Amino acid sequence: MRIGNLERETHGRSATLKRFCDAWINRMAEYRKAVPEDWWPFEYGERSLVGFFAAGIWDVNGVCIEEFQSHDKVRMRDGKKEKFRGRGDLYVRHGKTESNIEFKVRQIGLSKRGDHEETVRKHWRASQKDARRSHQTGINTFAGIFVLPYVRDGTAVKTCEENLRQLLRCVWDTVKPDAMAWWCPIKDALKNEWGWDDPVVGVILVVKSVRSA
Repeated sequence: MRIGNLERETHGRSATLKRFCDAWINRMAEYRKAVPEDWWPFEYGERSLVGFFAAGIWDVNGVCIEEFQSHDKVRMRDGKKEKFRGRGDLYVRHGKTESNIEFKVRQIGLSKRGDHEETVRKHWRASQKDARRSHQTGINTFAGIFVLPYVRDGTAVKTCEENLRQLLRCVWDTVKPDAMAWWCPIKDALKNEWGWDDPVVGVILVVKSVRSA
């Protein structure tokens, strides 16, 4: 993967997922432009990030439902196994193709240069495990991770940019995703108008199929 624009890019072999990712970033940017006095969209956590992704899918003529009842799960109650209806993060229909996507959110620091491969691999395995549990016959299953890069307050912009570049390559090489996108407006995010000790400076999304229909 060749990184051209450190602030915003989309990569991958799935044209459809790349369209979803582009639309997702557009939605977040529109929100920031409309409500500049509010927090950055990537500071609100998983539900909001999934919501922006869903909004982007609608923008490119897809159909989706968040927190939908999807698959049977098993839990223990009074020493006995009991089935109950689980909830999936996002059901997507685009054309005749149906998919379920399970998301996770993880933060990774940028203040120090380091090898993030083991951390990324651990989080990716956990995401795959959850996604496989939600598989339904006839529906494609994807795992996704929103990686939130954060920095210690006062870290130089150049340091953040160098370490972000390293992190992006690490995520790409470790996961080998069907699609990967990021929106990291580091300079603006580092203004840190809310005074957070460890401000989040962007979001990276990777999506990969874990089980076909």
